[in-house]
Amino acid sequence: MRVPLTHAPRSVAGNHAQGVALSGRELGIASTIVMPLNTPSIKYLNVDRLGAKVVLHGADFDEAKRECSRLAKVHDLTIIPPFDDPYIIAGQGTCGVEILRQTDVDKLDAVFVPVGGGGLLAGVAAYIKSVAPPSCKVIGVETFDADALCQTLRQGERLTLNEVGLFADGTAVRQIGEESLRVCAELVDEIVLVSNDEICAAIKDVFEGEQPQFLAIVHCLLDIQLTSALLTALQTRALSPSRLARSPSPA
Repeated sequence: MRVPLTHAPRSVAGNHAQGVALSGRELGIASTIVMPLNTPSIKYLNVDRLGAKVVLHGADFDEAKRECSRLAKVHDLTIIPPFDDPYIIAGQGTCGVEILRQTDVDKLDAVFVPVGGGGLLAGVAAYIKSVAPPSCKVIGVETFDADALCQTLRQGERLTLNEVGLFADGTAVRQIGEESLRVCAELVDEIVLVSNDEICAAIKDVFEGEQPQFLAIVHCLLDIQLTSALLTALQTRALSPSRLARSPSPA
């Protein structure tokens, strides 16, 4: 039996990593998760708790990915990609199913989706665009210092950022996935960029106990970037509470 190895970007609170770890445990297959050195402890400890071996390597996702590829080659392991695969994208797209089950689709104006490697955005867009009214937009949300998809769409070629900001560590990916890009370019309506300060302020509001009705007020009264930051925070939990103690400068 070949043992799966996955390079897990520190995205979506480690959901991909935890999903692989849980699946491996239930199927009786050992799994190894490669994560960057500065991954928040809450993420890699949860992966370890689910029974996977955690390897911390590199400064960011891309360095962890290279180490994952090296380990896979040396030990003849199967890589489970975190976003750039049609089946992974389809699985992440089930978030779109859950969103529409919890709302009146005929009254839904837009769905905001955080972007790292683009798998979640591609999957949600594929589902939403297939069942929701044409008026419902799918909008990707990136930080100013990790905007690989925005720059790629703007320049018309899949590019790699020289570096990415790590405050929103869950979406700190230098290059959008190839399959993710193909789907996003076809189905996503627009990309908005948010600053670290906007993300921090939005998450702080949530931690201070604002009720769901607050989201509707924000949607109506505030500009689209702050709204996106808030929804990004809710959907990804990309930051640990301890990071809110910091006061980052705008990206």
